Amino acid sequence: MNRSFVASETRLHEAATALCGMRDFGDGYLPALRKLLHALDHDTRLTESGWQKFFDRIVQVLVGRAYSQRGWREHPQCLQYELRPPILITGLPRTGTTALHRVLAMDPQFQGLEYWLIDNPMPRPPRARWESNTLYRRAVDELEALYREVPAMKAAHPIIADEVYECLLLTRQSLLSVDFTTNAHLPSYQSWFLQQDFAPMWRRYRDNLRLIGLNQAGQPWLLKNPASLFSLAGFIEVFPQATIIQTHRNPVTSVASGASLARMARIPYEGPDTSLTAAAQREVELWGQGIDSAMAVRRAHPDRYVDVYFADFASRPMHTIRQIYERCGLALSDASAAAMQRWLDENPQNKHGEHRYSLEGTGISEDTIRRRFAAYIDLYGLAA
Repeated sequence: MNRSFVASETRLHEAATALCGMRDFGDGYLPALRKLLHALDHDTRLTESGWQKFFDRIVQVLVGRAYSQRGWREHPQCLQYELRPPILITGLPRTGTTALHRVLAMDPQFQGLEYWLIDNPMPRPPRARWESNTLYRRAVDELEALYREVPAMKAAHPIIADEVYECLLLTRQSLLSVDFTTNAHLPSYQSWFLQQDFAPMWRRYRDNLRLIGLNQAGQPWLLKNPASLFSLAGFIEVFPQATIIQTHRNPVTSVASGASLARMARIPYEGPDTSLTAAAQREVELWGQGIDSAMAVRRAHPDRYVDVYFADFASRPMHTIRQIYERCGLALSDASAAAMQRWLDENPQNKHGEHRYSLEGTGISEDTIRRRFAAYIDLYGLAA
């Protein structure tokens, strides 16, 4: 395959314009875009269909930027109000962040990022209008296509178009995202990414929250993003009063699970022979750096954090949730508690099938993971 991403920069923008009818993508993103395009040309071997999928994915990022630019022009008042201090859930992947996020989102005092709005930022329309919205229907269709292609993904990481999802895809607007390295082997981009100043990314993200939440401006945001471990210094610079809920689980388990998920995520791009070893090594190296960075930031801002242990949340979820509310100084109403319990009852673990994984065939061992995460394991008492 001789196609070049670097040579396709203009085509990417033209395709985005054809899809959304807009040409204003904002400023400041081209250096990051070009770094990604270079890595796609030189670091990885995509299948023919994988090349097109990654092309379309970058186009969607540009479309999202265009929607944001238009939204800020059409609703300039959204940039004039201050957000209430948000709550951010973070932690290593596969440590319960998704379930915790979704159950806390049952409390109507919060607002969250619904999946379909992340790629199409706009003031959140009334819920009754979503089914007739073309952009919402497109998101539903894309998720159904993903799960047809990789059925195991639904058990490992279910995504629902009208439910809350993580910040990762919205921060992707700045072309600074570990999300790209999840789907392809991109070591040069990953190394560059880890050296960046993330405050500008979070400022754009903040303004997107202002746009999406314009009609609920008084509600605090409930956010979730394991990838924020790499950029917490920038997050706290932009959201200095935020509360950070950090989830914890033995990294031997979370990394093995994450490696399995990462390989699944690469199959549509690199094909069924994509390397499990490369995916597993990426999990150890990348998230090892992420947890090191997060621990350093936490030492500088210890009062901003609430800890949640995966084992506690799995065994006593409502007890854990009440502890979170107490630590955050929040009131949990009887109605919200009942809604959370219903969600827990209706969404047991493995609802969409069991996600089976192991370190066999990855080229890494439990001891390798323990050594890389030793300081984190010791600090939080996570030894098996």
